[in-house]
Amino acid sequence: MSVYNSTKPFTEKILKIIQKTWPKNGPFRIERVKNQVIIRKNPKNWKDYLEVDKTDGIGTKGSLHWKMKTFSFAAQDAFAMNANDLIRIGAEPYRLQNHIMLQEENEKAILSIIKSLAKLCKKYKVAITGGETAILNTVNGMEIGITMIGLVKKSEIIRPNVKAGDKLIGLASSGIHSNGLTFARKILHDSEELTKPTEIYLEGIKDILKNHRKDICGMVHVTGGAFTKLKDISNKKVDIKIVRNHKLNPQSVFFSLKEKGKLSDGQMYKTFNNGIGFIIAVNKNAAENVLNIIKRHHKSDIIGYAEKGNGKIKIESQFSNKTVFFKTI
Repeated sequence: MSVYNSTKPFTEKILKIIQKTWPKNGPFRIERVKNQVIIRKNPKNWKDYLEVDKTDGIGTKGSLHWKMKTFSFAAQDAFAMNANDLIRIGAEPYRLQNHIMLQEENEKAILSIIKSLAKLCKKYKVAITGGETAILNTVNGMEIGITMIGLVKKSEIIRPNVKAGDKLIGLASSGIHSNGLTFARKILHDSEELTKPTEIYLEGIKDILKNHRKDICGMVHVTGGAFTKLKDISNKKVDIKIVRNHKLNPQSVFFSLKEKGKLSDGQMYKTFNNGIGFIIAVNKNAAENVLNIIKRHHKSDIIGYAEKGNGKIKIESQFSNKTVFFKTI
């Protein structure tokens, strides 16, 4: 697999940075052969596991990061979008490849992105095994695309199985994250508030999976489509309800978006995370224990529950006294 174009003057710098993310021991080893890498796996350590792939990027937010020069935040956005999606089915990321596209040559920006990405990878034990940097004058700003590969035991995949009575635990977002940016920029223009990086929920979710994997009935990363993403864990036997009286209130940016954009409550909950970046459906008997664990890592609260129904999503708006309904089945 190709690592980086060796004709680029800073390729060697990048290679040295990403090599620091490679594991020194464990179930796989990475070797460098000039500008190629080879992954060697011990079959005995892999027979009970499945690999799960995820690819995503930062989209419209890239042009804003480029303008504001918030390159480290851009790297976190790209990492988080993929890691948060993998962990929702119980898969833990262990390696990734990146594709960085810039509107013009900028060594400082590229090295800042790679250094920030490598720092995150070392923290979460993810190896960077390759990537590509492209300079395209047709790109407005920048884009960072990542393909991340996760591991999960065959017997430990989390498949949605929400039942009436199950509780919903919400994890606070850091702000707008990486979805709805096209819409938000039209309303708020290029506010620095929009560059806040996406929260990474990996460590907290891994912590609850140690002892409560069997109590988890489904997880949702609140990204594109916002609260309509709850359809991923809903079924024909239950309605999912988000209540109004919980502690994860929308940040001020969301109230500004609603007021200045003259958006309905339904538009808000279909487009933005409104202060909740991740949702865990959990057996009601384990809900308090799970909440206490996740609180060590993120501001969180019980935000709702599942009840007998036919597949509706009901959201008591925190912007008014209205209730928003989504039919998902």
